[in-house]
Amino acid sequence: MKKNLITYLTILLPFLLFSQYSKEFNDFSEKLTAIDTVYFAKKYKVEGQKETGTYLNYENEDYIYQFAFGKWKYFYRQNVIMKDFDYDNFGHALNWKVYYFEGDLLEKSEIISIGTTAKNLSEFLNINHRFCQVLTFEKNYKYSKKMKKSYLFAEGQKLNNKKIGKWIKYHENGELKSEKTH
Repeated sequence: MKKNLITYLTILLPFLLFSQYSKEFNDFSEKLTAIDTVYFAKKYKVEGQKETGTYLNYENEDYIYQFAFGKWKYFYRQNVIMKDFDYDNFGHALNWKVYYFEGDLLEKSEIISIGTTAKNLSEFLNINHRFCQVLTFEKNYKYSKKMKKSYLFAEGQKLNNKKIGKWIKYHENGELKSEKTH
């Protein structure tokens, strides 16, 4: 069963996500084969789930590389969802949502593209993703006491976590507040 899951993850999933990755990224990822998956669950000391997810392990030159993979959930102490992430085979968050304690949306992000500047497989597998170029589209929300819910406050693109291009901000009522080019 585990071998079938690993085969599925390493063969089928990259084809489904192919359009998000640069040619260079795909060239490196094709050289690797996953060897194992490991389920991870962490609880708070007192009670309640803290986080759950799965790691995908790769072996290269007698070293094991481990990356977050698939669905990961992070919780506040009272077992209320805090973050909900979907990771690719190499630990890149493809999309995620972050919530206020009350359950309202705080942030939502989706990957537009992932590239790499890595010159070799060792750089590609760098756990800090120093050699990756990740372009995202993000939406930030604020909680309105008046409306008693979150509203879209700002949206735009980020490259490696830095704002780029046009960012739009909104008032509580949804009207345009400002536009700024980064």
